[in-house]
Amino acid sequence: MKIAKLIAAVAVLFTVTSCGSISKSRSYSFDDVRLEMNMNDLQYLGEQEISIEYTSYLGIIKSVEKVNGETYNPVNKKVLTMPRSCNFRNRNLDKAAYKLVETFPNAVYFQIVFETKHIDRLFLGSVHKECAKVKAYKLVK
Repeated sequence: MKIAKLIAAVAVLFTVTSCGSISKSRSYSFDDVRLEMNMNDLQYLGEQEISIEYTSYLGIIKSVEKVNGETYNPVNKKVLTMPRSCNFRNRNLDKAAYKLVETFPNAVYFQIVFETKHIDRLFLGSVHKECAKVKAYKLVK
């Protein structure tokens, strides 16, 4: 009797495992396109330093004081969002990046050379100064 139950269980097990099948097919179309360039295809236009200075209270409240050395006016905002390949580590520098396009209107490629951040600790707050140096390039025809 036990052998019959064992044989029936094994038969059910084989039946259940043989019912399912997975098949995947993939077309030969390309998902992404790559453009390969080298430094001979780009012309160096120059480099620009951008900066932002803001105060933070209790780690929650932020108030922007200066952008690129000028007093910040939140009514007249200028923001430049860089492409994914050229993002600043700190998103606050996006408020200062507009100066890059104003200085180099023909540039098509920006390379972030370095970013610095200086924090002065205060009682219940801090003053943050962030700077970035960015090189600008355009395509050679």
